Amino acid sequence: MTTPPTHLAPPVDDQPPADSHEKPEAVRLFVLTAVVMLCGELMHQLFSIAVALLDPSALVEQAKQSRPSAAKEIGEANVTLLAYASIAIAALFALIIVLVLAIALRAVSKQASWASNAMKLLMVFGGYFALRVMLIFAIPASGSAVPTPVIALDGIMQIIAGVAGVCAIFFATQDETRKWVTKPGKHNSAHNTQNSHNS
Repeated sequence: MTTPPTHLAPPVDDQPPADSHEKPEAVRLFVLTAVVMLCGELMHQLFSIAVALLDPSALVEQAKQSRPSAAKEIGEANVTLLAYASIAIAALFALIIVLVLAIALRAVSKQASWASNAMKLLMVFGGYFALRVMLIFAIPASGSAVPTPVIALDGIMQIIAGVAGVCAIFFATQDETRKWVTKPGKHNSAHNTQNSHNS
């Protein structure tokens, strides 16, 4: 007759272990403030395009003063056309920068292989946006045909981008954020290996 076991095996915890790949609080706050920074910068660029299109006289006058002889030869209409072309090129360049920063932010969030460099890029532009806020109060507003509310909203967007940039820099300097972007490939590799074993 078989003797029953005197002890039972300890119960197995059915709950899965906590996900070690979850973003730390500092990383989440960095991503949030960086998103606000990029949204503010995008709105600023859109307002800048609208302001330039509503009143291109400053660009036209600058083109005339730079090369007055050439301006007389090509005519007033062509000078205005060149002014609008310069607005389009500048707008395209600015939007490409915002897109690159958005890609860099995604790299930090997803722990891409270049996450550390991506965070440094975001910190540089965050500092630039913060310094640009000072110019809003340092440079006096000149007479323009653009409605005052549009100019005021543009200034507000710049302030939002600058303040969010300072906050993003602060959260980027935290130890949790530095560890998040340091050697992300090993972290992801270990996480993927754990998932493969669990499956």
